[in-house]
Amino acid sequence: MGVRNVRGFSNTKVIRTSPIWAICDSNREFALEFDAQDELWLGHAVANIHVGRVKKRRIARLTTSPNTLQRTLKVRRLSIWILALLVSSSLPRPCAAQENTATDNPPSRVARISYLKGKVSFLRAGLDQWSQAALNFPATTGDRIYTDRGARAELEVGRYAVRLSGATDLTITNLNDQIMQLGLEQGTLRLSVYQLPSGETVEIDTPNGALTIQRPGKYRVDVDPSGDRTTVRVNEGSLEITGPGVSQTVESGQAVRLTGQDPIQVESLPMRSSDSFDSWSEERDRRLASSGSSKYVSPLTPGCDDLDAYGHWVEVIDYGPVWYPIVPAGWVPYRFGHWVWIDPWG
Repeated sequence: MGVRNVRGFSNTKVIRTSPIWAICDSNREFALEFDAQDELWLGHAVANIHVGRVKKRRIARLTTSPNTLQRTLKVRRLSIWILALLVSSSLPRPCAAQENTATDNPPSRVARISYLKGKVSFLRAGLDQWSQAALNFPATTGDRIYTDRGARAELEVGRYAVRLSGATDLTITNLNDQIMQLGLEQGTLRLSVYQLPSGETVEIDTPNGALTIQRPGKYRVDVDPSGDRTTVRVNEGSLEITGPGVSQTVESGQAVRLTGQDPIQVESLPMRSSDSFDSWSEERDRRLASSGSSKYVSPLTPGCDDLDAYGHWVEVIDYGPVWYPIVPAGWVPYRFGHWVWIDPWG
């Protein structure tokens, strides 16, 4: 039937109907990919799956010829857009205790640009020329995003979602397996923290102090264009404000205004009513929470909720849940899109 277990990956099935590979495991996590030679390079770590060229010690290379599965299941071809969507930020995860030195695998955590509306600009680390932000493009340490007035953007970062309103300037200061550190120069940011495991740090740096998230929750930060004033709202959760002359905790249902830099003054504010940006962010959270695909794929898998709009799930005897994409007749891989080199992964 064209099915085999993957050496080194327990309870993992590989289903092939040329030129498609589908990988499913007992945890209902899956990915699929192929190359021009119909060969698959697969790396797997915890709930993350990465397709690409990484260190061979983390790789199983699978090759076989087309088999009777195509006649049995008639699985339709999957768009390369969905492939990029699923793997753009699911890279192999090294042991959390390891340092990310030049000889180790790079960090597995990457941000994915998961939503764009209006004019959004993107500046890759090490470059000096801005470009138009692209949906599903990965973002990592040193990258910068700017939204024009009226624009919006969203970054998926595993357990976190970062959403930007218009006229917002955000830099990813540090992003690895233990830390997400963001620099908000100006504008409005909404942060949803779905989980915060022990040992992980989430921090937002503003001109008026650093905000360190202490519990899962929903947070909003507004930085005045002048940099003189920052407003912080904690809809759910808890965060700590630190900086010259201040160390203060803000709890759920509280709001504060930060002014000055050395020292920083903290003023309590009443919680104001939600605006359209808050409503949009809440809707995006509900979309993720209600995703039907989360029954079959870990909700931490990038693009999990997007699967709902681009296909459907069917329980197949002997194989379990299989996702069928919606693609036009005659679709072939690699007709659209392009390759790009992204350090440090390749």
